[in-house]
Amino acid sequence: MIDRFSKILFFVTLWLMLCGTALGSDYVYPVSDVQGLHSASFGEMRSDHFHSGIDIKTDGVEGKPVVASADGYISRILHSPYGYGLALYVTHPSLGTMTVYGHLSRFRKDIADYVLARRYELHQNRLDETLSAERFPVRQGEIIGYSGNSGSSFGPHLHFELRTADGERTLNVIRHGLCRPKDDMAPQLLVLDYIDTDTLDGVAVERLRRSYSLSKRGAEYVPDGEVEVGDCGYFVLRCRDRQNGTWNRYGVYRTTLRLNGQTVFEYRMNGFRFVDTRACNVLSYYALQRTARCEVLRLAKVGECPDEYFSTVVQGGVVGAAPNEQKEVVIEVEDDCGNISIARFEVRGRADNSLLPSAEALRVPNSVVGGGEQSISMACRGARVGVPAWSLYEPTFCSITRIGDVAETIEGVEFLSPEYRVLSADVPLYDCVGVFIEADVPISMMRQTCFARRNSKGAWRYAGGCYAASGGVLAARSVGNMAIVADVVSPCIEPMFESGADMRDSAMLRFRVIDNFSDVESYELLIDGEWCAIDYMSISGEMRYLFDGKLTGVGLRRTVELRVTDCCGNIGIWRGEIVR
Repeated sequence: MIDRFSKILFFVTLWLMLCGTALGSDYVYPVSDVQGLHSASFGEMRSDHFHSGIDIKTDGVEGKPVVASADGYISRILHSPYGYGLALYVTHPSLGTMTVYGHLSRFRKDIADYVLARRYELHQNRLDETLSAERFPVRQGEIIGYSGNSGSSFGPHLHFELRTADGERTLNVIRHGLCRPKDDMAPQLLVLDYIDTDTLDGVAVERLRRSYSLSKRGAEYVPDGEVEVGDCGYFVLRCRDRQNGTWNRYGVYRTTLRLNGQTVFEYRMNGFRFVDTRACNVLSYYALQRTARCEVLRLAKVGECPDEYFSTVVQGGVVGAAPNEQKEVVIEVEDDCGNISIARFEVRGRADNSLLPSAEALRVPNSVVGGGEQSISMACRGARVGVPAWSLYEPTFCSITRIGDVAETIEGVEFLSPEYRVLSADVPLYDCVGVFIEADVPISMMRQTCFARRNSKGAWRYAGGCYAASGGVLAARSVGNMAIVADVVSPCIEPMFESGADMRDSAMLRFRVIDNFSDVESYELLIDGEWCAIDYMSISGEMRYLFDGKLTGVGLRRTVELRVTDCCGNIGIWRGEIVR
C-alpha cells in the first residue's frame, strides 16, 4: 500500500507541476507545448523604458497555441508593424486584471476574420481597437491565437503581461505567482562604483567615480580593493541575473543596501504605471546604463524619481564617512524567483578630499541650471533649446554648443546644418525638450527635412522633427549631438515575384522594402485599383498580401500598385501585373 500510495502521490505531483507550471491558482500558462524558458524578465531596464512583461521562449518556432490565462473577454486588438505587432488584451473582471499576449503570428480564425473585415471597412493596414465584453468572451485555456515574431521582435516568442484591469499599471508576473521558470541561480554581481558628489546651485555634481570589480569568495561577493568613500556620495551596482537552461541575461527584482546593519536603501520592482516607464533612466545610472549589457542600478534616490519603487530610503541612500572612519556595507540582490546574492565589505573615509576637483571647476561652461518647476531657454549661434518645467528628473547644468560641420556622409541624406551638442546624451529626460536649429533648406527639400542624432556608437540616426521657420524643430525625448538633414531618397520596393507571374497557385504576394534613413511610415496596396490589406514586418522589411478572397474572377490579368511612404514624405511606388 505504501509503494502504491507513493507512486500515486508522485504522479499527481508531477501532473500538477506540468499543468500548473508554477502559476497562481487563478491563471493557467498562456502558451502550449513549450519548455517554459524565458528570454526576458519583468522590469528589465531597456532603452528609455522598463520591460513591461516576460518573454516566453517558443523553442525557436512560430505557431504555438496561445490560450487565455483566465476567464474574461478580449478587450483590445492590436495589429501593427511595430511594438507588440499582433497582440490581444484579455480583461478578467472577476480578478480585476488584464493579460496581454504580444508578437503573435496570427489570431484565432473568428478574431482574424473580424480584424480583416475592420481593416477593409476602415481602409487601414493598422488596427488598434477596443472591444465590448460581448464581442469575444473567452474561457480559461481557450485558444485565442498563435505565437509568432511580429512587430518589434527579433526572434519567435510570446510577450506576456499582467496588468490592472484598467491597463494603466503593469504587475510583476512572477512575483504574482504566474509563469515562474525553473531558476535556482542567484544574480551575478559584476562591478561596484562609488560616486563622490557635491552640490552647486542645487545640482548634484559628480567629483569622482571609482570602479571595483566584484568577485565571489565563498558565499559572498567582495570588491577587488579597499573602497574609499568621501563625505557624500552613493553606490552604483552593475549586475545581471541568469535562469536555468538559457544563456539570456535578466534584470533583478530587489536591491537592498545596509550601512552598519541599518537598511538605508531598498528598491523593488513590483510593477509600474506606464506613464512612469521612463523612470528606468533615473533609477539606473543612465550614463552607463544606456550602453550597458547588464543592469546598472543607482543605489540612491534622486530628483523626481517616483517613490513607488522604494520600500526604504534614508537620506536619499547617500553613503559617506569621515576621514579614516570605517563602516560595514552589505548589498543584497534578489531575483524574481527569490534567489539572493550578497556583497559584504568595509569602506574607509578618504583621508584627504581636498585633492578632488571642486564642484565649481566641474560646472559645464556657458550653462544654466534646468530642472524643477522653472522653465529655461538657451541659445548659441544658429540654435536654441527650451527646457520646460519638470522635463528633467533632477536639476542639471544645461547648455547647447555648436560643434562644427559634419564630416561624415550618408547615402541619400543631405546635411543642412552644423552639428550641435544639445545638453548631453548622458542626461535622461522625463519629458520633451524643444530644439530649433537654423539651416539653409532648399524649397525642394523642406518636406524631407528632419533631425539626425548620434547614437551611443557615434552613428547618425533619424530623430524626427520637421522643417519650420528657416530650420528644423523637434520635440526631443533624447538629447545629445544633433544636426538638421534632409532624407531625399524614396523607399526601395523589390517584388519577390516576377511582374506578370501566374499567381493562381500562390498563397500571397511578397515584397521587400528598404528605406535608407527615416523608416517606413505608411503603405498602401491597390489591385485593379481596389484597396487591399497588406502586412508589414518591420524588422525583416518584408510586406505580404495574403490572397484573402477579396479578388473576384479567376485567371485574370490584374494590375498591382504598392506605394510606400517614409517618415520624411518620400514615396516609393512599384507597379506591375499578376495573373490571378
